[in-house]
Amino acid sequence: MYHKRTLFFQFIAESMLISLISLVLTLLLIHLCLPGFNAITEKTFSLPLNSISLWLVLGITLFTAFLLNSIYPAILLSSFKPLNVFRGVTILKVKDSSFRKGLVVLQFCISFKLIAGTLIIYSQLQFIQKTDPGYNRSQLISFELPSSVGNKMESVSAAVKQDLLSQSNIENVTTSNQSIVHMGSMCNGCIDWQGRDTTYNPSILQLSADADFQKTMQLKMKEGRWYKQGFVEDKHGFILNETAVLDFKLKAPVVGMPLVFRGDTGKIIGVVKDFVCRSMHETIGPVVIFNDARWRNHITVRASAGNQSAVVAGITKIWKKYVPDSPMEYSFMDETFNQLYKSDQQASLLILVFAVIAVVISALGLFSLAAFAAEQRTKEIGIRKVLGATVKNITFLISKSFIKLVCVSIVIATPIGWWAMNKWLQNFAYHIQSGWVLFLLAGFLALMIALLTVSFQAIRAAIANPVKSLRTE
Repeated sequence: MYHKRTLFFQFIAESMLISLISLVLTLLLIHLCLPGFNAITEKTFSLPLNSISLWLVLGITLFTAFLLNSIYPAILLSSFKPLNVFRGVTILKVKDSSFRKGLVVLQFCISFKLIAGTLIIYSQLQFIQKTDPGYNRSQLISFELPSSVGNKMESVSAAVKQDLLSQSNIENVTTSNQSIVHMGSMCNGCIDWQGRDTTYNPSILQLSADADFQKTMQLKMKEGRWYKQGFVEDKHGFILNETAVLDFKLKAPVVGMPLVFRGDTGKIIGVVKDFVCRSMHETIGPVVIFNDARWRNHITVRASAGNQSAVVAGITKIWKKYVPDSPMEYSFMDETFNQLYKSDQQASLLILVFAVIAVVISALGLFSLAAFAAEQRTKEIGIRKVLGATVKNITFLISKSFIKLVCVSIVIATPIGWWAMNKWLQNFAYHIQSGWVLFLLAGFLALMIALLTVSFQAIRAAIANPVKSLRTE
């Protein structure tokens, strides 16, 4: 006969052994998964096994896990009273079923929030891809002339543009001072107009663009016109976006209104419809477009469909002609656009991975609980089958309590998940609404996962031979 203390230390030793094996397997999994994780995050995380700090953290974690995994089971299994076992009460006066059910609810709360988060992030990224930014970014290739060109920038830029236009696989070419995808050139207090409040000095995005910029980018005009090639008057003409007109509180008619920008006096010749000039994390700000060729070192080419490789080869050849001593760097505008949301895409992928892991852990817990419940009710199930209960009846009988647990976890997790995802969506100036549809879909997925998990054990118990289950009664 085992003494109580002997049983206690036996369970403690078994738990420590299991914890040590788990630690070894964890380190092995980290070693195997670390390259993939680094590829996703574009970081260089490593596993420094020779670090004292690492082993200190692992030791504390191992000890904590050991305590959580061993003390309660050891006390329970070494000190139980048979009568209390039949009543389902532990030595700590806590219902076993309540404790287990609480863990299932907690696990599915986490799983549901991660599933909902994955759906909302994916929907937001799809929204970004499908939302019209106000220009057509496909088939666009851009590059910048180096600063070494110096005061010859205007003439070199014009010459490069003409050579590019001579190629048959290029539709349009435009020059500007920066990319339309991520405009960063700004000025403060550099603009004046009639009726301006002298205390109002707005921060303005400034874009120097040539006559072909609108056609190349496929921008849309709200009123007025774009620059025309060879129009001397356009050298001192300005084009505003819709936001600038609203922010400056300009009264109609806007076209023809005098404007002073960066010390140059001219007039407004057109208003272009708003376009996303930064990422959708930020609101569209006021943009003033001016016509000064000295600023333009950024060249954008619209290639014919399917001819991007040939266009790149042509650009490389022309680059070597004018700036042979500098390496050429080019980018596709759609890739540059996607780069603005790379961190969001990485977050989406990581949350998806964690959601899968959480769902698997929750499903395993639910599977074990269902198996335990089915084992406890073996005699009851046998009697019910003898009395005429069908497989469907018994499956429903076992499954309904677990489905209720998942529903409870969904009710608890929904407001928390809604709050967390709304906080994340607030990082975007333009975003979807985290409405009930996505949370309903996340709840449906969680319920299906739970139902599939529980049904296996429920059906298995329901189709068992009642004679075997009642033989020992």
